[in-house]
Amino acid sequence: MADVISKADPVCTISGYDDVYDGDAHGASGSCSGVEDEVLDGLDLGASFTNVPGGTADWTFTDVTGNYNDDSGSVASSSPRLIRCARSAATTTCMTVRLMERRFVLRRRR
Repeated sequence: MADVISKADPVCTISGYDDVYDGDAHGASGSCSGVEDEVLDGLDLGASFTNVPGGTADWTFTDVTGNYNDDSGSVASSSPRLIRCARSAATTTCMTVRLMERRFVLRRRR
């Protein structure tokens, strides 16, 4: 009887962007690691987003060695709660204030 070595599952840790709108594109970040905690090649983190409300990044891990199972998932790369307004309209100014882990949007009217 021949020995059979099965593919291992990668450990993928993926997270979405969590900060205020800054005009730059942001997407998911993370990595997939193998059985010896090595970083594995083959991770595509999906789309990135610039504007509010952002979106969902569909990530995929495609093993390039043949030793690991492929994996995939989705992560909110941004959301209305995570990418917040920074308006430049003449009537409203928005800014985000972090106070004791709570977030508030302050609006100033003309």
